[in-house]
Amino acid sequence: MSLTIPVGVLLAFVRSDPQTIKISAAILGFAALWFTYMSGAPRFSGRRQFRGSPSAQSPMTIEASDAGLAVHSAYGESKVSWSAYIAWAEAKSLFVILPQPRIYVPIPKRAFTEEQLNEFRELLRRNIKPS
Repeated sequence: MSLTIPVGVLLAFVRSDPQTIKISAAILGFAALWFTYMSGAPRFSGRRQFRGSPSAQSPMTIEASDAGLAVHSAYGESKVSWSAYIAWAEAKSLFVILPQPRIYVPIPKRAFTEEQLNEFRELLRRNIKPS
């Protein structure tokens, strides 16, 4: 696609006959549709997956301790030790914990009090060592 737009524009300037302008317009129209699809598809796909999964919509509780994270929901429970995580990051509204480079566990900060935020941050620093 990075070549499609310059080629379409170049064609229109090099040969300005009606047939070439129609071809250039078709190329640029296709590029615009492609960019629209590529920017919107992940959002709509994620929304569809969330709406189609009852377990993703149910409330969850997470207990953090020196042993690891314990997640409880109406659909199941899991316990994961800190050694299973390779990294963590903090954004404005959430913590992100990574068990693998492209898989992450988001934890919203709104679930914490200010004191709990500091405690959780320190727990992450202590237990998840970047590799």
